[in-house]
Amino acid sequence: MKHETASFRGSRRWLPTAIAAIVALGPAVGAEQVFDFDVNLDRRPIGTHRFTVSRQDDGTRSIRSIATFDVRFLGISAYRYRHQATESWQGECLATIEATTDDNGRSLRVTGLQQEERFVLEQPAPMAMPGCLSAYAYWDRDLLLRQRTLLNPQTGKLDTLRVESVGRETLQVKGQSIAADRYRLHAAQNIIDLWYSLRGEWLRLESTTGSRRLIYRLREQQGP
Repeated sequence: MKHETASFRGSRRWLPTAIAAIVALGPAVGAEQVFDFDVNLDRRPIGTHRFTVSRQDDGTRSIRSIATFDVRFLGISAYRYRHQATESWQGECLATIEATTDDNGRSLRVTGLQQEERFVLEQPAPMAMPGCLSAYAYWDRDLLLRQRTLLNPQTGKLDTLRVESVGRETLQVKGQSIAADRYRLHAAQNIIDLWYSLRGEWLRLESTTGSRRLIYRLREQQGP
């Protein structure tokens, strides 16, 4: 028991940072899709993350993200995380973002919008950023893999990104074997592995920092 508690203490140092680079996820085909993910910390279920991705005829896209994580030991809450974010995109550029986070009692808020030639961050602190800005757009494989900096929806900071192709693998997704291309993102202090189908559909995510692993798997059945 002491070993498990000590192990979690170590994870608390990196878990908020790892989650921060993940919370803007969403897949991307069809007029509207809802994707539900079960989330594990190593083998331990800790919550869910749900994404609704909508496309309009004029090329705009909106993404709604809701994450709920609870890490418990001996029936006692050791870590609690709540995140909600709404993004709108015009083409390949982030147009607006509004995100709120409760990171184990610490409240965070990120808001901003595109104005003329710049993206203006309003919270957590006013700042002018590049006009065609990208966030963690996992719902668009080709767009994401071209980026070198990404807006972090939890911190409001720009994360430097390096992308590495790992190779092709076979995944079990909802009871089916699917060929998938695996990519590794080096962003901020995190390493994030992503799997996409050969058509570019986002299938899975794992984030590793230290000895712990945060794992997103598509649920067998989508929630209500």
